[in-house]
Amino acid sequence: MADSAPFVGLVLTTYILLSMVASKRLKKADKPIGFFVLVWVLPVVGALAIIVFEKSIITQEENDFNSRLIDINIPDKIELSNGDIVDVPKVKGKENHLTLDLDALLNSLDGCTDESLHDELKYKIRRIWLQSVTQWLGKTWNLYEDDYSVILSAHNSEEVVPISKSVRFYQSIIKKTLLNLAEFCPIDKSVIFIFDNEDIYYSYVAQFYKEDGEYAPSGGVFINIPFPHLIVKSPSLMDSEPTLIHEMTHSSLHKYHLPVWIDEGLAQNMEIQCGFQNAVRENNLAQKHLGYWSKEKGKRFWSGESFSTSGTESELAYDLARILVQLIVKDWDNFVDFVHNLSYEDSGLTAAKNYLNIDLEEFVEHL
Repeated sequence: MADSAPFVGLVLTTYILLSMVASKRLKKADKPIGFFVLVWVLPVVGALAIIVFEKSIITQEENDFNSRLIDINIPDKIELSNGDIVDVPKVKGKENHLTLDLDALLNSLDGCTDESLHDELKYKIRRIWLQSVTQWLGKTWNLYEDDYSVILSAHNSEEVVPISKSVRFYQSIIKKTLLNLAEFCPIDKSVIFIFDNEDIYYSYVAQFYKEDGEYAPSGGVFINIPFPHLIVKSPSLMDSEPTLIHEMTHSSLHKYHLPVWIDEGLAQNMEIQCGFQNAVRENNLAQKHLGYWSKEKGKRFWSGESFSTSGTESELAYDLARILVQLIVKDWDNFVDFVHNLSYEDSGLTAAKNYLNIDLEEFVEHL
């Protein structure tokens, strides 16, 4: 019996080591618990199966994702399911190269009265717009697509997969948190541009702002024209997650045309909900609010102007939005009624009195 002890120990050690290696790989791939059960319940055999067939088991999602690289060549025509043909107009761009005339193409939507055909045409025009943006960026850029997102990036497919997985995960968190308010349309998907170059980021974003306007530096932005899309600026895909959550929250709520303070407050609180909270920063800002919000500054806050400036006012505006939303979402049912009945023109102040029983202007002025 004693002679067999070393052999038993070796077998047990081998079993534990193999199981640990297999479990580590499964955890990295974010696989369901059933795979872990296979590893530990079937000694050695289960672990070896995971390790040997790692490529087919663990990287299946990555392979599915890689196979859906979008062709960026812009077609000359759009063919609809009813047989109708829509020409894709082009104009001469730099060096007489033909580029997409998006305005003319979007005008074709006005003449499409059939709802299902309208949605189909809109989807195909959006695809062409994405192709044109990718071409504008240059040869090193690609479009990737899965069931939840379309991602434009200069990264290779292996580097883009984690972002795709994050989109799926955070969509579920946002929907569970905001319940019936959040909406991610399966047809539209989440469109995400990842710009890890600051010059490209601001060059692209600038076209959506006034030429002589001022806007605060940002790590990302949600833009609703010509189609809803998120732009994330980060040299590291891992560092982009808080921005991704923030802008995805905007995306899920864009149909409501919320006043800026509500939109930003919800997005920031969603970051906190997902574990990206900076308590030290919040404590440091708390004192700065005292006596800061004069009547004039309050007007800029409610109109949304404070959020687009740079410096202290913008920083405090974002933080105030976070505080106010934390306050008014406590009674969720009343908050939902408030969202459905607010007016963008008065920044939701009247609806707050009617549905939340709070005078927000007075509350802010007495901080």
